[in-house]
Amino acid sequence: MSDPYDLTRFVRAQEQSYQQALSELERGRKQSHWMWYVFPQFDGLGTSAMSMRYSIKSSATFDQWYNTTDGVNKELPGMIPLVDTPPGSGISVYDSSAFFPIDGQGFGNTVGQTHNYHFTIEIHVKFQYEAGQKFTFRGDDDLWIFVNGKLALDVGGQHQALKGEIDFDAKAVALDIVAGGSYPMDIFHAERQTTASNFRIETNIKCFTRVVK
Repeated sequence: MSDPYDLTRFVRAQEQSYQQALSELERGRKQSHWMWYVFPQFDGLGTSAMSMRYSIKSSATFDQWYNTTDGVNKELPGMIPLVDTPPGSGISVYDSSAFFPIDGQGFGNTVGQTHNYHFTIEIHVKFQYEAGQKFTFRGDDDLWIFVNGKLALDVGGQHQALKGEIDFDAKAVALDIVAGGSYPMDIFHAERQTTASNFRIETNIKCFTRVVK
């Protein structure tokens, strides 16, 4: 696979310090130097050689994460099935601790690895908001969920499996939603490591309608 933007520079850098970064994040205290390539920032915000080397050069390069771009990214359609768990509970779940949905597809598995890492997921649906609804995600790495065009959940950054939850009643005012209304939900996920891949969704929303973008 071609790498015109040298994205492998992040993989090479993280090989030496990623576990240390995780350990420090778990303890809630940063002690060593890994911020540039674990949580890269937009170009121009930093002036050191390291911050410039690992910066996101523009919104255009970030847009490539979720758009087909020759030699960089290609769309592969798929489904994430939600299953009533336990049956009759009204709680829909998808849960995988080995989430590699495009193994052997796209540009092929990551060089030197048994899986196809470094993929993104984009989901667009509509749902009817009813009082008491919640949507919970647990996984790695980045996940952003927009409801009614507003950011509802941010689990961004490279990290081990983390949990985030949308309590729609608690966020109804911020999201500008009212019970009985139908609203769009846009989900953006990115897997950026070459270790584990976890992905879990749990929700009591009864029905999602697919929206074709």
